Amino acid sequence: MPVQLRNNPRRRDNRVVFPVLNLSIGGNRLTTLNWSYTGVLLCWPGAQPICGERIAGFFNPPPGAGDDETGAFDAIVVRTDPPRNQVALSMHRGSDQAYRILEMTLRRALRANW
Repeated sequence: MPVQLRNNPRRRDNRVVFPVLNLSIGGNRLTTLNWSYTGVLLCWPGAQPICGERIAGFFNPPPGAGDDETGAFDAIVVRTDPPRNQVALSMHRGSDQAYRILEMTLRRALRANW
């Protein structure tokens, strides 16, 4: 499947719909609905966090990456949508490994299309 972007002129960054990112927050393993280098939109199980709340988690390497090191990040909840079970997080701080995982995920998807 080719890389899929969602462009919105009101946003600073395009959103990547595919490939998805795998995250761990608390005891939950989550998959992105869309993401950029500055934030993620997630389907959130259970009770949703409050806007403004700080969330810590880990990006997990893409399957088959040959690297099992997770990338730590801190984010802030910027939007919740309880009827859809969605939560938007704005990246506050990410480790070097977190950004390597974002890059690696996108690069692997692009190479698969060549």
